Amino acid sequence: MRVVGDLKHGNLTTAQHPGPLGRDRAVVAIGFFDGVHRGHQLIIETARAQAREMGAVVRIVTFVEHPFRFFRPETEFRYLTTIDEKLAILEQHGVDIVHLVPFDVKIANTEAEDFCRDILARQMKAHVLVVGHDFALGKGRNGTIPVLASYGRELGFEVVEVGPVMSEEGLPISSTHIRGLIAEGDVTTAGKRMGHPYTLSGDVVAGDGRGRSLGFPTVNLRWPEMKLLPATGVYITRAFIGGATRASGEPHPAVTNVGYRPTFDGKTLSAETHILGEVPPHCEQARTMSLDFVQRLRAEQRFDSVDSICRQIRKDVELADEYFVQTGGWKQ
Repeated sequence: MRVVGDLKHGNLTTAQHPGPLGRDRAVVAIGFFDGVHRGHQLIIETARAQAREMGAVVRIVTFVEHPFRFFRPETEFRYLTTIDEKLAILEQHGVDIVHLVPFDVKIANTEAEDFCRDILARQMKAHVLVVGHDFALGKGRNGTIPVLASYGRELGFEVVEVGPVMSEEGLPISSTHIRGLIAEGDVTTAGKRMGHPYTLSGDVVAGDGRGRSLGFPTVNLRWPEMKLLPATGVYITRAFIGGATRASGEPHPAVTNVGYRPTFDGKTLSAETHILGEVPPHCEQARTMSLDFVQRLRAEQRFDSVDSICRQIRKDVELADEYFVQTGGWKQ
């Protein structure tokens, strides 16, 4: 998969970024794709099917920043996926080219007709635009699906609308709803809606050694500031040690505590991971780690003694061990 980022300069051409094997026709999908959940995946699968039929490439146009942060900079916003995580998932789903561009004033003020004519038709050679059921583009979101279809008939591309993927409750799966699940700690349901586990990646940092003194050494993670953190609590996780993303690390079964450690200082938010079983020596020197959040075991709580917290940690470890034995899921 190729990643390019020059859309905002208006100089994206098929001569500069030709498709694989010389294919210059494109099937295009546009969106932020936060979490790359099952609804997004259906759009990508539809685009790939269309591309196979006509020998075209799949181009995804996505943004460095969420449009919400551009229009509402004063409002707190956290992402389901970092840029690296999102790109890794898009590559796994067979996307050929990703245009990763800033969402800036120029993009925000581009009229839908200009985008369709100058970017989709003239520069990308789009033959198909695949969109979700609630998609719109352009200034003021005036480029609704009927409007885009009208421009497509004039400019030579077809608009294919993809319906929503529904949850078990009969509601459309959306990034907004998944953010709510993560914030509540329901990582299991969130993973089902996303079609892959919720992941937290970052740098390994030194801790204060308290876990080791209790008999449960931990690997401490520093995560990106704009990444959504699951609700405080104890989780069954898979730790991919030594990788900037889950695809590049070595997997290990683990238990992770997200919280403030109220039994001790209660002030600093941390993500501390205890690896189950022996950790290979080379992993102890790893500088990066990625965590798959599989299941929440319990809320974070304050204990009245060191003995009581050790007893509870042992129970947490036993539950995680039982989960991995039953599911064989630590290498997934």
